[in-house]
Amino acid sequence: MRFRCLLKDRTLHYHPEKAAKIINACVILHNICITNRLPIINNDEINLEHIDFGMIPNQGLPDNELANRIDPELTAGRRFQRAIIQNYFT
Repeated sequence: MRFRCLLKDRTLHYHPEKAAKIINACVILHNICITNRLPIINNDEINLEHIDFGMIPNQGLPDNELANRIDPELTAGRRFQRAIIQNYFT
């Protein structure tokens, strides 16, 4: 899945105008990927061991106030983004 935010069980919790912009951005990025012949990465090909999707408690984080403020999905997304950048653009 190229854009997890568009999955049916992941609702866009934004005003319709903002949701439309997100969808349009995904369409544009998808078309760029098609133009550049980038494959769609299946979840089987991604090393999911080090990514915390917020579904299972992360045992590695210290239990303090700062750790409670970190959004695990944002952290996982940034890790995934860095991996894509390193694999395809460096």
